[in-house]
Amino acid sequence: MGLLNTLGLTHKTLVAMDIGPIIFNESLTYFKEVLPDDTIRVSCQLAGLSDHGTFFSFVHNFYNNEGKNVAQCKMIGGWIDLNSRKLAPLPKKMWAHFKALPKTEDFKRLTTADTRNSDIKPKHLKNHKSNTRKLNNQIDCFYYEDNLFNKTKKTHFHKCHIPL
Repeated sequence: MGLLNTLGLTHKTLVAMDIGPIIFNESLTYFKEVLPDDTIRVSCQLAGLSDHGTFFSFVHNFYNNEGKNVAQCKMIGGWIDLNSRKLAPLPKKMWAHFKALPKTEDFKRLTTADTRNSDIKPKHLKNHKSNTRKLNNQIDCFYYEDNLFNKTKKTHFHKCHIPL
């Protein structure tokens, strides 16, 4: 969102256009250790855009004080119409902003297939019984019991607080 804000595409502006960004895939690769007190500079380049701007891809490179590339983040996403909750093209008002962005050397025209090129597939819970414990009208923890090979195992998920 920081990049969009610098382009003048604030959350308020996007909502007024009934559009919002969604992320399909993001990967972060570390090349070198970064310590808590290190100063890091982050670049952002447009790595791809579909014909109608529905899909976009960015590459963020992280550099230390010596100019060494310490990490890289690649992400691919799209735009969603906030009313229909379906994918939407980039509004014409935004085209100039995106065309002005620096591009990677391997910039490409994205297609729907590019958004689903991950080998990662969903693994749904099967034969499970959910259990939640409420504390002060919030979900305190969640786990499921899965009967696999006649054994019961409990898997605890991250503790979260969701107002009910």
